[in-house]
Amino acid sequence: METRKSLLRELRQQAKKVYLEEAAEFQEQPVREVQRLIHSLAIELADLEKENEKLVLANADLQEQQSEYASHFDFAPVAYFDLDRDCNVIKANFLASTMLGASRSKLIGMDFSTFIAPQYRHTFDTSCRDLEREGEIQRFEIEMLRKDGTSFYAHLEVVAIYGKAGIIYRMAAQDITEHRLTLRALEESEKRFRSTLDNLREGCVILDSSWRYLYANDASIRFARRTKEQRLGHTMLEVYPGIEKTEAFARLRRCMEQRIANTYETEFTFPEGITAWFEVHVEPVPEGIFVLYLDITERKQKELAKVC
Repeated sequence: METRKSLLRELRQQAKKVYLEEAAEFQEQPVREVQRLIHSLAIELADLEKENEKLVLANADLQEQQSEYASHFDFAPVAYFDLDRDCNVIKANFLASTMLGASRSKLIGMDFSTFIAPQYRHTFDTSCRDLEREGEIQRFEIEMLRKDGTSFYAHLEVVAIYGKAGIIYRMAAQDITEHRLTLRALEESEKRFRSTLDNLREGCVILDSSWRYLYANDASIRFARRTKEQRLGHTMLEVYPGIEKTEAFARLRRCMEQRIANTYETEFTFPEGITAWFEVHVEPVPEGIFVLYLDITERKQKELAKVC
């Protein structure tokens, strides 16, 4: 303790000596030189005060931006996560907490893969490694698990951020369960609708605006004397050369161009020379036209026989 006091006393004496020597030297300067020096110091002081004011303002702006970013992150309408290279949660916003059914404080440090359904963990790991290797944003859909064990489907977008602490995976997650259920319902509805069309006794075809066959049911094979393979992907004009000159085609074209539904009976002669009568109902649809037709040749022959 005594040694320390002695050292401090010696340092104080040295500092006093330096001050006295400089003060004496300063007093020897001419008054004009002293005034010039004071003026220069005043200018320097003013500059320093301005710079300090700028730094204070810049620091305030930075704090405001940081606060605004934190607010955007925390209250974003999308769930956000920051993960370290081992996929442990570093940061999560409020929606992320709600999505997984766990508080933000409990999420921090947890292995994110525990919230991924086992059958999708390989997909997630592979996407993260691809991101690290290729540097391109990764987008994929997986099944996830909440803290209570219930599952949901999510669309994930992951980017890599490189900083002093190493790589961070910044991830946006969106619950798409309702969207998936809607798609599934639409697919099932389409299957039922297609099944209904496939089993109609009437022939049924859908033509696009360029007269290309998009759909043909089984009954249409019998009536049209052409297989599905001969029609699907081909235009009506290719399948039936010269049909554009017939009254039957004129009625179809009227519906295609004027977008007006129509029901009528028409006679049609196939390229092979076979003639048949059809009852046709045609109506516009977004793809082009929907044609429903039934072979009424036998009925027409009986009607003509009665007339004769």
